[in-house]
Amino acid sequence: MYDLRQVCIDADVNECATNNGGCHPTATCTNNYGSFICACQPGYVGDGIDCTGNYKRFVALLLAIMKCCFSAPLRSLCNAVLCVLTATTSAAVN
Repeated sequence: MYDLRQVCIDADVNECATNNGGCHPTATCTNNYGSFICACQPGYVGDGIDCTGNYKRFVALLLAIMKCCFSAPLRSLCNAVLCVLTATTSAAVN
């Protein structure tokens, strides 16, 4: 004879399996027994349901690159880094 109460209690629903658990598209959904947690991915801030880009870090990096570009000895290296950064940022946005 089976105890159906035990079967229902032990079953866990993976909330993350459907629609990322309702987490933001830039968040990671982690399934826990009986619940789940949303956490914004690196580079984003928020509660996991709402995530926005951490623009302060991006602006600081952009300013550092611009300062580098004004230095004649490093200009070619800076241009190469800027091209990589632009391609990476474009890929992440799309």
